[in-house]
Amino acid sequence: MNKYIFLLFSLSGCSLIPNFTSPKLIIEQSFSENLGFKLKHSGMKLSQVRASICLIKNPERDIYLEKPDSTIAFRIKRSVDSEDYWLMPKKPLIAADYGWYWFDPDLVGWRLKQVFRAPGPVPRLTRHDLGSGDLPQVAINRRFFTFWFDQAIELDDDQSVQLHDNEHSLLALDSILIRPQHKSVEISVKPDQFEQDREYNFSFSGLKIGPLRFIIDSAQAKLVEFADPKILVSERSIELDWLLNNDHVSEVFFGRDPGIHDCLGALCPAESRSIIVSAKNTLNFLSHIVLNKLEANTSYHVIIRSEDRAGSFIVQGGTIRTAQPSQISWSEIMPRPQKRESDEFIELVNLSNQTLEFSQLDLIIENIDGSGSRSCELARNFSWPAAAYILIVGGDFQEMSYKIPAGANIIRLKQKTLCGGLANKQPKIIKLINGSQIVEKFNALLWQSPAGVSINHLDLRGLDEVKNYCYSEHNLGPTPGQKNGPLGSCGHKA
Repeated sequence: MNKYIFLLFSLSGCSLIPNFTSPKLIIEQSFSENLGFKLKHSGMKLSQVRASICLIKNPERDIYLEKPDSTIAFRIKRSVDSEDYWLMPKKPLIAADYGWYWFDPDLVGWRLKQVFRAPGPVPRLTRHDLGSGDLPQVAINRRFFTFWFDQAIELDDDQSVQLHDNEHSLLALDSILIRPQHKSVEISVKPDQFEQDREYNFSFSGLKIGPLRFIIDSAQAKLVEFADPKILVSERSIELDWLLNNDHVSEVFFGRDPGIHDCLGALCPAESRSIIVSAKNTLNFLSHIVLNKLEANTSYHVIIRSEDRAGSFIVQGGTIRTAQPSQISWSEIMPRPQKRESDEFIELVNLSNQTLEFSQLDLIIENIDGSGSRSCELARNFSWPAAAYILIVGGDFQEMSYKIPAGANIIRLKQKTLCGGLANKQPKIIKLINGSQIVEKFNALLWQSPAGVSINHLDLRGLDEVKNYCYSEHNLGPTPGQKNGPLGSCGHKA
């Protein structure tokens, strides 16, 4: 006799608030009956199990009075000789992270309790750009390689991909970039390691892919660009980023005269700017330059000339217009909360007397030394009310940590912390971006603040300079969601 009774039902989403208190549940994963989960409980009724448990793909945080959008339908199989249930997904789970949620009355919402990784088929390599043949020839100065698979993949650690020569010596890699949307892995190799006529091979641990062999040729790879330069503009600056495949030196020429497009090198006016980029101080040959002290709402003609060590060069150019003066200003930033990292916040204010529309608001946080950056989505098609303060916080931010007024405008990120967190030793440059426009930029001023005090912008229409910032009063601040409160010590005056 089968010791289980099958009870089928489909979950399209968690109920908003169950009318009971969920007990402490234990879910054990099993791969015996396809993919099943044993629910060990204490006298729960079927209706309670049905209403209290959710299975969600790609879990990130607890859910506060929200209805999940991607609940996985599953069936319940109850044992007739015990108080255990089996929870069985109705459809096979693809390779991804999943989380079990159940209702927590103290949270008044859904608590993420257990996360697991569903296995999937082993990825298969479909193609690569090493070249054709059993032993393709690769240029001696080449650094970038791409491998495509039949599905998006994940790598366990930095040792999952290795590059060896034919004597099993390990070569150093600069970076490994996984692009799930392209089902590809992009690998950059540190320069000046390849030797002519020597064999090398790439290996992928855990993917059942044999060594991919190639031999080094004496030819030099031609300098090429990977994409059009990335451009960000503000009312007073233009930021340019461009990525090339070789070590190179770049010169940037710019001016209001369109005739600048006809000049190169010594023929260009003194207004030109030059930068030097080498493999030692750049990541993946990514070049970055900021053109400052420009006029607002003005067109500038820009030329980028890049040349590598072999004499190959690329010229890129175009016309870029700076932005109109922004009506959005920093008000208050909390980089070092007193207790929890999740108490970090960024506050901005609309200085105008009208609602402002933004199509694509994002937040970019960069280490001031250029060693790393993060980008987080804030809002799409966002209406910013006149004179309104907006508070930007992480997913685990708790309003009770501060005296936030009722009805405060809060943008809560999907990430638990504020775009990966602010509180560390590295000062941060913070940019509020709308598409390709820098709406507001904070240049890490007074960053080494005492714990528990915020950085306050004094003259909201003033310049982003150190004398225009001050710390909040230790016992009376900070004041997120409203006008700045009493000020304490100003680091630049101490």
